[in-house]
Amino acid sequence: MSRSRELKVLLTSGYFDLATPFSAAEWTIDHMRLDPSLSGNVRMTRYEAAHMMYLHPPSRDRLAAELRALVGALPVPEG
Repeated sequence: MSRSRELKVLLTSGYFDLATPFSAAEWTIDHMRLDPSLSGNVRMTRYEAAHMMYLHPPSRDRLAAELRALVGALPVPEG
C-alpha cells in the first residue's frame, strides 16, 4: 500500500479454523503501522466456517458477496 494507495485487502477468516487462526492474522494487520489514511483499504471478516468457508453454504454466500463488493469497488484500469 505504500506504493499503491489504491490497493484493497480483504482478510477472511473462520472462527473454527485451527490451521490459520484469525487472531494471528488480525494481530499482524493491526501491527503493520499502516498510515491511518489507508485504514479503509483493509477489511477483516470472520465466518462461521473454517478456512474453507466455501464448503459452508451461508459462509460461501457471504464470501461471494464480499468479493463482489471488493472487486466492484476497484477502479477500472485505462487502456
